[in-house]
Amino acid sequence: MAFLTVKIMLVSLIGNGLFLAIFARFKVFRRSFSNILFANLALVDLLKTLVNLPLFAVSFILEPSSLKGKTWAIISASLHVEFAFLNIVSMSALMLDRFLALQLELRYFTWKTTKKAKIAVFLIWLLCTTTVTLSAVPLLDMDQLEGVPLNEARGMILEERILVSAPLTAFFTIASTVLGFLSVFAINQKKKEVKDCH
Repeated sequence: MAFLTVKIMLVSLIGNGLFLAIFARFKVFRRSFSNILFANLALVDLLKTLVNLPLFAVSFILEPSSLKGKTWAIISASLHVEFAFLNIVSMSALMLDRFLALQLELRYFTWKTTKKAKIAVFLIWLLCTTTVTLSAVPLLDMDQLEGVPLNEARGMILEERILVSAPLTAFFTIASTVLGFLSVFAINQKKKEVKDCH
């Protein structure tokens, strides 16, 4: 388990780190609406790797006796859900961008700017962080988390939060699936138009 965790961390750090380094180094990449969304997704994956995987390794593999209590459990579970939502919402934004580029063509290309991409990234982070923070407030009343090992406490919290996280996850999963089908349909339509032109 420790070997697999380290391997996943290295692959994620190298892959996402290289993309972000190239994005930061070359100004031409920072001028693209889509590249800003891709950079946001890479940043989310990188932070998830740096925060969640070490916490997972410590709590589930080493199982230290010091990692107990409500505070650790709420922080750990909130970070897990935060990065999961950020990942799903960022991917949905990318899929929406690709679909609109296919469907609206030049109208969409003239509308989208780097400023709007930065606003979209800001709204993604704001939406996800606000949702996770608001859903964490009721957890402060869970006194049964005191003295419970971190991995068990996280399970209890995720069970408690299922009413909040399940509908949101289902919504973005369905939205991504619908966008995927619409994008495939739009691609086929464009191919047909090109074939008819030839």
